[in-house]
Amino acid sequence: MLRLKTVAFVLGTRAEAIKIIPIVKALERRKLAYVVFSTGQHDLSEFRFKNFTQLETPRGKTGAFNSVLGGVLFAFKNCLALVPHLRGTIAVVQGDTMSTAAGAVAGRLAGCSVCHVESGLRTGDFLQPFPEEASRIIADALSQVHFAPTEKAARNTPAATTFVVGNTVVDAVRSRRLRVRNGKFVIVSIHRQENIRREAVMRQLVSQVEEIASRYPVLFILPANTRRQLEKFGLLARVLACATISPVLPYPAFLAKLAACRAVLSDSGGLAEECSFLGKPLVIFREKTERMEAVEGGNAVLGVGARLLPFLKRFKPRNRLVFGDGTAGEKIACVLVEKFGGRV
Repeated sequence: MLRLKTVAFVLGTRAEAIKIIPIVKALERRKLAYVVFSTGQHDLSEFRFKNFTQLETPRGKTGAFNSVLGGVLFAFKNCLALVPHLRGTIAVVQGDTMSTAAGAVAGRLAGCSVCHVESGLRTGDFLQPFPEEASRIIADALSQVHFAPTEKAARNTPAATTFVVGNTVVDAVRSRRLRVRNGKFVIVSIHRQENIRREAVMRQLVSQVEEIASRYPVLFILPANTRRQLEKFGLLARVLACATISPVLPYPAFLAKLAACRAVLSDSGGLAEECSFLGKPLVIFREKTERMEAVEGGNAVLGVGARLLPFLKRFKPRNRLVFGDGTAGEKIACVLVEKFGGRV
């Protein structure tokens, strides 16, 4: 009979939830015990995890938690409360948010083994992106097991504790059995604070959106923060005049749009993974990315000045499986069993 300590997932965001689901399913197939703790950064009720605990949201003025420092305090206050619950478990954290770093801290304080999924990602610049670069470095430093998505990422963590497994989001996308087609519309999605708070950058963005709209219909997925900044800079009317506006979509609905689009312009780091797997041209609207594999593989182009239309003309992806083949969840579960399991 297989024996394994309970696996405790600590997460806070929708992206983290999406990326742990393949691991959860792999554990369920093996009838192994797990629990999921949420720090409350995002509402994760849509995922309907079994054995799910939502930590109490810290009280205080909403505005106090809009800053990076507020986010740190928010995550760490909740995760410190986790310490008693994590004792005797295998603590698994994912990604690069404040909850990731705080979960790694809580796991170490609880004396349990900490495993970091999506380890080793780096831009080499603490400010791009901030605070994610710091969060992932903290999580890697505190983890005893590192699950790297690629060989490039694996170079940034100790070889003896690192396993190259691919990225679990490829598992999530593959499981949807999407009908991928070369549609006519372009998705635009911009949300990073270092972009939306800079008027010059947002003006450059809107000019690019208008250029794209001269050739293709544009679906602009517009979070509330981005909308407010566009309005503040007097740019919202220009966006409304050339693009169809959508609120942030549930992940299955977004994936359906992604599978049907022509191309993507986004400052999301993780979208490089989905776009690479689906063969969708991507402009990463940032100066640096922790996923250079997408650029090197011909799947994406990097820079706020990078233009989508010229990129489309020369788009020839060389490796759609650069972030994995859709078996990362199984590989992670196998490692957990091999390292921490036994027979009774």
